[in-house]
This record gives sequence, structure tokens and C-alpha cells, in this order.
Amino acid sequence: GSEMCKETGELKLAPESALPDFVSDTPPQVQEAYRFAIANPDVLRAIPCYCGCGAVGHKNNLDCYIESIRPDGSIEFENHAFG
Repeated sequence: GSEMCKETGELKLAPESALPDFVSDTPPQVQEAYRFAIANPDVLRAIPCYCGCGAVGHKNNLDCYIESIRPDGSIEFENHAFG
């Protein structure tokens, strides 16, 4: 599937209510990046990350935003992409 919504051409984003507290005072771009990560984990999982975070065990771009998705569907966030 495509990450673009065919009807509107807009990116699929999770609602702001899904964001972790630590991004509530960040710039809109940071909040949108986290909202995109929540709504499109498979897209980010397919993108390598080049920020040097491989040293901390990250395998792809999603790892900079989400540490894990628990069996119940709740998310443990990673604050690496915060800054």
C-alpha cells in the first residue's frame, strides 16, 4: 500500500491524542513525524536510519520513534527522534 491517501493526497497521521506526553511542547514537525510513525509503522520499518543510532541497536527509522508495540496494541515510545 501507499502511505498517501488516494482521495486527498494527504499523509495518514494518527490523532494528536495518540502522541506521548514528551512531544506535547515540540514543534509541529516533530509532532507530525510521531503521528506519521504511529499510523505507518510498516513504512518506517522499511526505511534505514542514517543518524548513527545503529550503535544503540536501532535497525530502521521506526526504531527512532517507537521502542515497541505491546501485544495489546499500546505503544512504548522512543524519544530518540524527539531531538
